Amino acid sequence: SATFDTVTCAWIVTGSQPVPTGMSASNVGLTKATLNWSAVSNAHHYDIRMREQGSSTWTISLNNLYLTSVLKTGLTSATTYEWEIRSACSSGSNFVSAWSSTQTFTTATPCTTPVNTVTSNIGINSATLGWDAVSGAWGYVVRYKQTSPVSSAWTYVTVNTNSYSLTGLNSGGVYRWQIYSMCDANNTNNSPFSSNVIFTTTSCNLSLSTSQTNVTCNGNSDGAIDLSISGGSGSYSYLWSNGATTEDLTSLSAGSYSVTVTDNTCSNTATTSVTITEPSVLSVSITSSAGTTVCSGDSVVLSKTGNTSALNTYQWNDASGAISGATTSSYTASSSGTYSLTVTTPAGCSATSSGLAVTVVTVSAPTGMSASNVGLTKATLNW
Repeated sequence: SATFDTVTCAWIVTGSQPVPTGMSASNVGLTKATLNWSAVSNAHHYDIRMREQGSSTWTISLNNLYLTSVLKTGLTSATTYEWEIRSACSSGSNFVSAWSSTQTFTTATPCTTPVNTVTSNIGINSATLGWDAVSGAWGYVVRYKQTSPVSSAWTYVTVNTNSYSLTGLNSGGVYRWQIYSMCDANNTNNSPFSSNVIFTTTSCNLSLSTSQTNVTCNGNSDGAIDLSISGGSGSYSYLWSNGATTEDLTSLSAGSYSVTVTDNTCSNTATTSVTITEPSVLSVSITSSAGTTVCSGDSVVLSKTGNTSALNTYQWNDASGAISGATTSSYTASSSGTYSLTVTTPAGCSATSSGLAVTVVTVSAPTGMSASNVGLTKATLNW
């Protein structure tokens, strides 16, 4: 208590100053907290001292406080602080209470950005956004927008789960979305936005294109059709004119093929056709330069009729098979036999000509010589 001495004109203080009670911390954020206490009846003001837990020195002082709460800013996030308070009954610090018991509070931990953001169940007009839950998060803010073929403004949605279903989207639209986490309901402890996640809704504008491999040799079945699809949902059924139900065809002979593609999601169809071609029949014929009968010691040149190509390969044959070294478009025959020519194109097509018989005649001296009907001026010679 304090009384005024009229003789000395001074206050005389007796007893002890009460220590404040009812201490608490509220509205604790990342870098701030409100410190509260109960009023002391005769207090002129209050002083507070603070420090980070573990420190031996009181590093923060809040003096001459006249209310029963104070907002302290400039703190470090995710840090535990200790604080004490005392009351003073005068403007100075000569008549103050003892320091209170030590109280603690911990500033908020910064909210972390959600990870593993993924888009699933993408449909014509809908999609599901998902992410890993953040420990300590109160909720999440998702924003999304269309970027192509038209651009829209951001749409913001606050959710309390780690997924969100979008509806009412445009077919074939390109969208991007981001998310941040909220670690308090006051929107004061938020993470940064995540990076953009891009997805495209299902399009129902089927477009077909093909590439083909034609038959290499007349009569073969090595043609192929490679079918490509764009602008659809990605789930398709196929029906070809030959009854096949695969996307691509192989082992085809020459002819026309058509396909109907059904989009299993959009239920629309598209049709295209392809004609597989084949080269003409490869035909080979040969001829002799000067007949097919020659005398012994002479020869005859055999050659392919019509055009020849340096890209083709040639092989002459006789009754024994391929003639060694006879690999040009002509061949000089000097012995009797039946000759043919096999021609092979760069594509591997092969054909053999009909055989051409060559006869080499060996002439010997006649025998049985005689003369008859010998007259004055004539004779018949016989052999």
